[in-house]
Amino acid sequence: MEKKRQFDSDRTKSKSLSLLYQMSLRHRDRGDITQAISSLEEGLLNAFGREYKTASERGTLAECWIEYGKLLRRNNQHAKAIYAFEQAIAFTGYEIDALTEWGDLLHEQGYSDEIIAERMNRKLMQSPNQSEILVDILCRIGAFHTAYTYLDANPSLTSERMLQLHTECLIREGLFEQAVHYASKAIDAGQLRPAFTDPLAMDTLLCRWILGEEDFTAVQNRQLLSEALKRAVNLGLYDLALSIAGEDTYLQNELTLCLYYEGYTKSAKVRLTDHYPMVSMDYSEPLHKELAFIMAEIDYDEGFYDSAARIFESLTEKDPLTATYRFAAASCYLKKSHQEMEERLSLNTLNSLDTQKTQHYKETIIQSLYIVERSCWHTVWTPAQLRNKSLAPTFRQL
Repeated sequence: MEKKRQFDSDRTKSKSLSLLYQMSLRHRDRGDITQAISSLEEGLLNAFGREYKTASERGTLAECWIEYGKLLRRNNQHAKAIYAFEQAIAFTGYEIDALTEWGDLLHEQGYSDEIIAERMNRKLMQSPNQSEILVDILCRIGAFHTAYTYLDANPSLTSERMLQLHTECLIREGLFEQAVHYASKAIDAGQLRPAFTDPLAMDTLLCRWILGEEDFTAVQNRQLLSEALKRAVNLGLYDLALSIAGEDTYLQNELTLCLYYEGYTKSAKVRLTDHYPMVSMDYSEPLHKELAFIMAEIDYDEGFYDSAARIFESLTEKDPLTATYRFAAASCYLKKSHQEMEERLSLNTLNSLDTQKTQHYKETIIQSLYIVERSCWHTVWTPAQLRNKSLAPTFRQL
């Protein structure tokens, strides 16, 4: 027996960091978050003190720290998650991903954007592209005003990415004339840059429409209007997007979807309630399947699992080849079952055996939910878009 324990110990020590990382991902995909965390902790503990020289080895170590931080954050172990992300920052090529997670978590904990930026700046002291990375990450987490202050104080940031972000920040600050002037520096004289594919050209076009320098009502290209509407919502220019949509039913539907996908879920819900009280369940109208889907997602997120399941099931009947609808309905039923298990556990009439069984069923349901979630059936918002959940889109008079 002693020899067997020694053998098992030696075998555990021989597991590589890469192997334990893959094991952790498999545990995560099966819904066993505790074991996923445990596998990464074992790998990171084995890696402690070792020198990883190859890019592949260092990349795996960085990915382990980032994944470890994500799992800890999901498990509400925020202090340990912050530490994990900080370890990953030291690896070149991974600092943006690590700092984005790190900064978003600090924001969730109530730190101001200014403090996050200051702390982030110190973390990037050794980076040759310190200022550019800082601005990029601040925009990724939705700290656009703070990003603007750094851009305004550092005019030497003139890469294509920085020009785009600077223009975007100017628009978000309501400085439309400056945005047009600034963007013109990046647009070669006499060279047409199509608004369909070039962010600077699209942003400049939106500013000209807001300033009245050009008339969007004269635009006949519906695809251009659709793309302009999406970008206007992305920038928080709700009134412009509303004007672009006009009386066009398709564009009005698209506006509701864009608001939802940009994180303005409250505004999207109001529009669905006020303007679309009865989304046609035959789904023959433009974008009605998409509208019904987000209606069901809203019900799901608010805990109305029965009504959400009915919509997802109706979508499945209409389009049985779309697996997303089936995963969504399955998630509703699992959530409903989890709710019932919670209610049962709250009863004082259960004996210890019934309590143990109910707890086991609850844990099984949670694991199943994690597995279903891995299908990515639900809309996922970026850190910047998540900030919009507590905001209404900006209103500006045209």
